[in-house]
Amino acid sequence: MKKALALLLPLTLLVSAASCSSKSSSSKSSAVSEAETTAEADKPTEDNKTDEDSIFKFKYQKYASMSPEEIVGELTLEQKADQMVQPAIYNITEEDMKANDYGSILSTMGSINAAGWRQTVDSFQKAAVESEAGIPYIYGQDDVHGVNYCVDAVYFPHNIGQGAANDEDLAYQVGLITADEAKLCHMMWNFSPCVAQSVDPRWGRTYESYGSDLDTITKLSTAYTKGLIDGGLVACTKHYFGDGNVVYGTGEQGETKMLIDRGDAQLSDDEIEELLKVYQAQIDAGVQTIMISHSSLNGVKMHENKEYIMKLKDEMGFEGFIVSDWGSVQHTSGATYKEQVINSVNA
Repeated sequence: MKKALALLLPLTLLVSAASCSSKSSSSKSSAVSEAETTAEADKPTEDNKTDEDSIFKFKYQKYASMSPEEIVGELTLEQKADQMVQPAIYNITEEDMKANDYGSILSTMGSINAAGWRQTVDSFQKAAVESEAGIPYIYGQDDVHGVNYCVDAVYFPHNIGQGAANDEDLAYQVGLITADEAKLCHMMWNFSPCVAQSVDPRWGRTYESYGSDLDTITKLSTAYTKGLIDGGLVACTKHYFGDGNVVYGTGEQGETKMLIDRGDAQLSDDEIEELLKVYQAQIDAGVQTIMISHSSLNGVKMHENKEYIMKLKDEMGFEGFIVSDWGSVQHTSGATYKEQVINSVNA
């Protein structure tokens, strides 16, 4: 049930309070006794209206007055599954969104201006609320150093530069400004901050980390997340966890042979505990979503590491939803893609 309820965060964040406009229904004429000389029917009154008389233009207006459990109960099994799917924007059309009830979209477009973004996001939103499920979707974007896919937005140094500045208030302001400009584009979900501890500069995403000192990472990333949230955005802490601790030479072996990317973080219990403190600070700050790491932890792919994924909700108090990283599910164990999806969802 926790996973099913987590699907409804986009609805909770995007839906506004429903305003019902009651429509007067024609009242049936009351029975006229033989002694009555008038044929006039009773006129409708406010007291004899029923729930069916209230008409909602969109389903999400009805959902606004319902509990998460009640909303889940309204969905079919297929719709629940669709809410978990996040297609890349270049792979779908508005017609696909309307037909399939997708819960979110991954942005992979190039740079356009804010007006162009609004038009893009809103066209899919119109399709989402007109779908059978009628749940608004949420648009996810990698605004990792400002709204870096929007022309004329404010671009900031990457996290490694902000880590060198080591200014907590500055990190908060970066989050706040990023939120303000992302909202101008109608992009409400930001895939940041990256809270990796980079222990080997050969790791290709070192620039996306605040450095190797966990105290600095915790301080700056938490300030940034608070800025995003205070600015009205959905933050996404990533990549859970150990992405920057992978050992050189353990990289994923697929079509492309990697030496360190998506490798194995070989960590002791004490090291794991220290890394989890960074995520605990993010949860305490109110982060709404967490992205799982491509990498492995002591030989187990994080996308199927049920022990640590469930720890977020069972022990650390996380109440948001969890999202996979790009192309990671198909690199878990399982002979078929179907088995890999099942393994990841059940983790």
